[in-house]
Amino acid sequence: MVNKNTQATRRYNARHPNKVRAYLRKTTKARVARNRARRQAVKKHGHAYMADKDVHHPNGTSSKKTRIVKKDHGPDKKKKRMRKK
Repeated sequence: MVNKNTQATRRYNARHPNKVRAYLRKTTKARVARNRARRQAVKKHGHAYMADKDVHHPNGTSSKKTRIVKKDHGPDKKKKRMRKK
């Protein structure tokens, strides 16, 4: 079963193909840089270590400086933790 967010995303993509295509074209370089950094980190540290880690780019994806951080370290997780208390 597909959740509501996925359905909404698919509906938006179907209704706005030009916007979606333009966004994907615009963000390709950053996505490639993130994937490359992840591959290099896995090569350096190994699959087992990187299983629950993300590669963080503190100065943006154009910078070579990266940091290994725990997965799900973003603002969404912080909000969820605050709500539970």
